[in-house]
Amino acid sequence: MKLEGIGMFLEAGRKSRRVNEAIKVFDELENSNSKVDIISYNSLINCLGKNGDLDEAHMRN
Repeated sequence: MKLEGIGMFLEAGRKSRRVNEAIKVFDELENSNSKVDIISYNSLINCLGKNGDLDEAHMRN
């Protein structure tokens, strides 16, 4: 997956209530050779916050 699409992917996961799956993909991307940028992190934190996962969002910050 291209990094440009991770924000849209996270938002789709949030809207479909599949946030845990979106987080898993984000973590796999982060642990691969891909460089996750600040926009991707912000998208993840935004997704978590909108989903009510404030503790998880704070941990990722």
